[in-house]
Amino acid sequence: MSLSVCIEHIGSHLLVHVGGDVDLENAAKLTDTLVAAASAPNNTGMIIDLAATTFFGASGLTALVTVANRGHDDGFPVAVTAPRHSIVRRVITLTSLTDILPFTDTVRDAQVLLDLIQLTNMPTKERSRLHHRDSTG
Repeated sequence: MSLSVCIEHIGSHLLVHVGGDVDLENAAKLTDTLVAAASAPNNTGMIIDLAATTFFGASGLTALVTVANRGHDDGFPVAVTAPRHSIVRRVITLTSLTDILPFTDTVRDAQVLLDLIQLTNMPTKERSRLHHRDSTG
């Protein structure tokens, strides 16, 4: 299955829907798309929705780390969402990426989390702790 990326605004945040397979062949396209979206004017945060992603290789993890670092450097939060029991979620959890990037079950949860981060100016490390407590609950 090929990669599909769709970007929309949800409130003051960007919502990036990623679908299909993310692999070595197309991860550069995903990285470029995420970095370009992160540069959008008036961007107060980014939600990366992986619910429709069917394969997520190591190169996809690199794309997420790249945009998370960009967000950290530029002062906007990034959150990722995928269904709790999906293979994508397991890959991201096993690699401990959730330690640097907030992860939620739904787009709505991610939107609330980004709004909270924005209101409190919460540091990156604390963002992950907040989410981790909520997830393990």
